[in-house]
Amino acid sequence: MKRKIIYRINKNLPSCNSYSLLMYYFLYGFLYTFSLLPWKILYLISDGTYVLVYHIIGYRRQVVMSNLLIAFPGKTQQERVKIAKEFYHNFLDTFIETLKFLSLSDKEFSKRLTGNFELLSELYEAGQNVQLLSGHFFNWEYMNWGISRNSPYPLIGVYAPVSAGYDLIVCARSGEDLDKLKEEFTDRFPAISIERMTADIGDIEQVKNFGKWILESGYAPEVLVNNAGYFIPGNIYNEEEGTLQRMMEVNLNSAYHLTRTLLPAMMERRKGHIFNICSIASFKPMADVGSYGISKFALYGFSKHLREELKPYGIKVTAVCPGATYTSSWEQSDVNPHRLLEADDIAEMVFACSQLSASAVVEDIIIRPQLGDL
Repeated sequence: MKRKIIYRINKNLPSCNSYSLLMYYFLYGFLYTFSLLPWKILYLISDGTYVLVYHIIGYRRQVVMSNLLIAFPGKTQQERVKIAKEFYHNFLDTFIETLKFLSLSDKEFSKRLTGNFELLSELYEAGQNVQLLSGHFFNWEYMNWGISRNSPYPLIGVYAPVSAGYDLIVCARSGEDLDKLKEEFTDRFPAISIERMTADIGDIEQVKNFGKWILESGYAPEVLVNNAGYFIPGNIYNEEEGTLQRMMEVNLNSAYHLTRTLLPAMMERRKGHIFNICSIASFKPMADVGSYGISKFALYGFSKHLREELKPYGIKVTAVCPGATYTSSWEQSDVNPHRLLEADDIAEMVFACSQLSASAVVEDIIIRPQLGDL
């Protein structure tokens, strides 16, 4: 059937018809003969081709190494080179195995792919539609051919990228709160992983240790959200001694030191996005916010300077300035929750900004309650 189709396509082009058929039969004959070689010989040829492709030609080697740096920033260059070599071996083995299909018998193929295909037949007889979701770390052509041979369903392959969800790494002073967070997120988003560490974000050494733990665990920081916040209402002239110091430790110093710890890895990858959760009080003076307003002014300034410094490295910086937001600190107040922002609104804005192309950045997010500031 394939030969007839090729002939019909090409018979409208008399000048190249004979040449096309000749090339088809020549290449098919050559590749078919090649596929008759034993598996051991084919894999030896694959190993020899690896030397040519990786060491001599260097086919897309720079691209592969760049991607491995993004995926494994915590590994050494020597470790990434080892992974790259293993990838090229697997890549060429896959190519050789696909050529083997030309002469592979059903009996030999059945040894290499097994599955509960009877289930598909039962569902087909029951009139049920089937959608298969799969990933692979093998020759995907085996799966395509195997399902086509063993399933009564017509096969339609749809390739789609993995969703934009992120794995999470979080810290808090309360281990109990972290356990609760992990449980809630695992129930809602079972596909993501959540790593956690107990740390007082107001302690510089604990902040640095948290950042080092992230890097030493082999994680690649792609999005950093500096969300720590501490608020004590009051006025500058009569607030308790030490209030400013505590506000600066939590609201500014934590972001400063965690960012500095993680930045070298992000700069090496030349990719990343930093969100600093500031406040409307970062640029609008208010009564009764005292040292909190000073610390948020400072965090906003930190964000602006960081933005300029990191432009050449492809790292984005966004200052998020929300108005009054309904969190646990408002639960005991008599303020109507509908008068406040919802935390989900801020989260959705941050996520949307994180999905922009590499050539675009939202520098400031200013979001207020619909009726204005309290």
